Amino acid sequence: LVGLRRAVARNDWRDPFDLPERGLLIPKLSHLAFTMQENGQAHDGALHLEGTIRGNLAAVDPDLGLTIDNGLVLGSAIDPGISDLDLRARLTGGVATVEHFAGRWGAATIEAAARVPLSMVPGTPDIFPTATGPATLTASLVGLSPAAIPGAPEGLSGRISADVSASSDRPEPAAVEGYLTFTELQVGLQ
Repeated sequence: LVGLRRAVARNDWRDPFDLPERGLLIPKLSHLAFTMQENGQAHDGALHLEGTIRGNLAAVDPDLGLTIDNGLVLGSAIDPGISDLDLRARLTGGVATVEHFAGRWGAATIEAAARVPLSMVPGTPDIFPTATGPATLTASLVGLSPAAIPGAPEGLSGRISADVSASSDRPEPAAVEGYLTFTELQVGLQ
């Protein structure tokens, strides 16, 4: 967006379909796509991005929704892979919200929800609206086999289930308050 803003301000906009060569968004998306290919990751599912972006060069107010249905992500970095991925996320009013995240990592199920005001994200351009309130995260993990964790020692067994709830009113690790509750913790090593 920064490169886009500068191009428009300098009247360097060549045509209605011209995208900035530099700036924040396009290079980051390009790098992400290339890195995923380079690392041998495979993906499947339905991704849908919809919404509007209102404003001008001094103030941009996006209202965007992202959904992923029946997603699948495979790769050596996240072995055994994530399947049955469902995501509902929204960016509006200066707040990024994960309304629903659910999936499977091997035999384990994962569910999460989060809220992050953009003002708490370092490096966010000042053209976005600011929102108040804490950043929050709730998540649950059910039925994780410790043997499925990459790098786990041979002979490790068991089952782990846990709930996490955390919040912070500042973008600093020391400001995070929350709890981690193990609802099931069975770990053995033979």
